[in-house]
Amino acid sequence: MAKKEDYLSLFGAKVKKLREEKRMTLEELAHEVGLSSKELHRIENGGRITMELIFKLAASLGVDVSELLIGMPKNI
Repeated sequence: MAKKEDYLSLFGAKVKKLREEKRMTLEELAHEVGLSSKELHRIENGGRITMELIFKLAASLGVDVSELLIGMPKNI
């Protein structure tokens, strides 16, 4: 079974991939969701995240929350 950190890394990689597909800079997305670029960089590299921020990221990236959470276990 994968560790919680593995899922956080997977989530962060999805955020980064979507951000790059939208041709957004780290700074642009961070500003849209109310974070510093350093905080968003930490999330993209597997840092912890809140549900509120998951919803903000999904909205800013123009995707459904489920797209960010596909492949995540129910209890991490």
